[in-house]
Amino acid sequence: MSTLALVALMAGFVLGMRYGFFILIPTTVLAIVMTVTLGLAHGDTAASIALGALLAAACLQGGYFAGLLARLAPVAMRTAPRHKPLALPQPKISRHAH
Repeated sequence: MSTLALVALMAGFVLGMRYGFFILIPTTVLAIVMTVTLGLAHGDTAASIALGALLAAACLQGGYFAGLLARLAPVAMRTAPRHKPLALPQPKISRHAH
C-alpha cells in the first residue's frame, strides 16, 4: 500500500506541475480501475481493494495539489505587493551637554 501511495503522490505531483485541473478526472478513474483490477488479480478482499482504490485516488489528488502549489508559488511570490517596513520613531538626541 505504501508503494501505491508513493507512486500516486509522485504522479499527482507531476500532473499538477504540467496540466490543468481536468486531467484529474480521467487519471483518477484510471487509478481506481487499475487498483481494482490488480486487487482482483491478486485475490485481495473487497475491503482491501476499496481501501487501495481510495488511497490511490486521495494520494493522486493530494500530489496534484502539491504540484499545483509548487507551480504557482513563484508566480505568487513575483506578484506579491512589496511593503516598506514600518519606520520606528527615532529618539531625539540632544548635542548640547547639560
